[in-house]
Amino acid sequence: MNKKADSVFDFAAVAKKLGLLDGDSVEQLRSEPIATNEDQKRHAIKNSLIRIQDAEVVDSVLQPIDAIPGFRLTHLLGRGGMGVVYQATQVKLGRSVALKTIRMEKVGRTAIGRFEREARTLAKIQHPNIISIYDFGRQNDQFYFAMEFIDGEDVADFVKRTGGLSEPISWGIIRQVVAGLAHAAKEGIVHRDIKPANVLLLQPPEGTAISGGAPLAKVADFGLAIEERDLGDGSTRFTEERMIVGSPSYMSPEQFDSATVDFRSDIYSCGATVYEMITGLKPFAGLSVSKLMSAKVNGELPLPISEIDASSDTKRVISKMMSVERTDRFDSYDALLSAIDRCLQERGGTGVSLGKLNSIDRSETRADYDLDEDTFNELYEPTAQLLAKNQPSSRGVFAAIVCFAVILLTLVSWILVEKFTYRPGSRDLIALESLPLYQGQDISGWPINQQSGQVGTEPDELKSRALFVQNGYCRRLLPETSWKNYSLTLAIWIPGDATAELHFGVSNHSKQFGVLELTNTNSRLLTRDSNGVERVNSVADIQLVENNYTMINIEKQQSDWFVFIDDQFFAAMPFIAEDDAMEIRLVAKNGKVRFIELNQRKLGPKN
Repeated sequence: MNKKADSVFDFAAVAKKLGLLDGDSVEQLRSEPIATNEDQKRHAIKNSLIRIQDAEVVDSVLQPIDAIPGFRLTHLLGRGGMGVVYQATQVKLGRSVALKTIRMEKVGRTAIGRFEREARTLAKIQHPNIISIYDFGRQNDQFYFAMEFIDGEDVADFVKRTGGLSEPISWGIIRQVVAGLAHAAKEGIVHRDIKPANVLLLQPPEGTAISGGAPLAKVADFGLAIEERDLGDGSTRFTEERMIVGSPSYMSPEQFDSATVDFRSDIYSCGATVYEMITGLKPFAGLSVSKLMSAKVNGELPLPISEIDASSDTKRVISKMMSVERTDRFDSYDALLSAIDRCLQERGGTGVSLGKLNSIDRSETRADYDLDEDTFNELYEPTAQLLAKNQPSSRGVFAAIVCFAVILLTLVSWILVEKFTYRPGSRDLIALESLPLYQGQDISGWPINQQSGQVGTEPDELKSRALFVQNGYCRRLLPETSWKNYSLTLAIWIPGDATAELHFGVSNHSKQFGVLELTNTNSRLLTRDSNGVERVNSVADIQLVENNYTMINIEKQQSDWFVFIDDQFFAAMPFIAEDDAMEIRLVAKNGKVRFIELNQRKLGPKN
């Protein structure tokens, strides 16, 4: 992007926020007659003000600003392991949102999957103590989703600022966290990364009383969340992810050895969080992961729970929450909530005056992880290696063999996946001109060379004249052009249980063609051959707007097809043949489907 150097998102300012440039270096950049971010970047690298890899990190923050339709970015809030977070305004509704983005070329497919899973997970769980998601999609080469913006501070900062919280306030906060997690658990969701930094605080709504006199708490960052139906044995999860996931100081012991993880892991993390709130001490701080694992098993906290300045009930509940064996923890969220309520009642259920919660500091940004480099590297060391380090010497040879076999299997699996995994190329072309194919006109002169079922035109509820197909199909020949890259756009109205199909990429030489299949509840992108054999590319549950049109955009850019449903990216697939600009087929099954605003558009590079 070519923003002027005094932009709120200019290269120097972002690099300083990320701690990659000091004040003197920023002043040096600002003193030069540099007009664009790219110029600033080149100047900084040339004069050894910043490393090349650090400059690329700044680029990853700057680039998502380019185009997220429907949102106006206002502030950079943070950058971490999952992506970049901005404060933005959702233009249509005029509301402030937190907009989280991730650029796909900067990360591996596992991180992209985690990002998409976070959005879908949040969409499934609506609760007053869980951050709400408003929108989710993919624009060009980045994922994004818009979520509830909380202008407050997280528990980590709150504890750091106050030095520790009273028992009533601590339990009042954690009770809300547990209530939100209990709701998520009913949907089969385990968070797996509960920690003070992922609990956001804000002033309660007027007239709202919260147990313990606590602020309103909301659980954030479901990026590591997993559904219980996806929880397999430890070896499966290790093979697929090849890493420990979570924040070591707050993780349950079973998360380190790839054992089955369930809601009791989140209970452990809640215990570690309330421990920090009451003591002001981070549990298991300053340890490498291997030493931290041993400390967790032995219960070696910086201040033993028995010595906490707290009631006996509080110490008992924290001890049970942080039991090494998950079977020794609370066996349900209801049991834990009852125990927390007893702690609140014992302390009178009221807390000290909170004072004013701090708003978000937009002058700084903070990473998701606060580990030193050695600890961070060890965090992502394969679990089998970590376990092998802690085996008795008599088992050393066996552990080494197991470790080698697991690593070899993982490497082979990764190579096979990388070899056969389809990844779309760039999508950087724009519409240059358009040819209308159907705009409400009579189709008697339409170049249809074959049709079945009932095909015709009729007025619709929106006073448009729609082309309809009922239990059949029609074929629309495309105009002869020299366009190598083009898009097909149209709007579809699918009533009740009907199914619509769009056939595209049709060639004289290939028996295969692309199919976008749509119902009111789900969509599929696939290839089909003349014998009816299908190869499914992508399937997703997508709820279409009832009794209205859905906009479809199918773009051929270079060697890939990109499909958008209501301006939201759905899927991509490789093109099938060079001479594929032949026709589009409109298909209706199980009822009548309407089509309007059918266009073919030439795509080309930006001028």
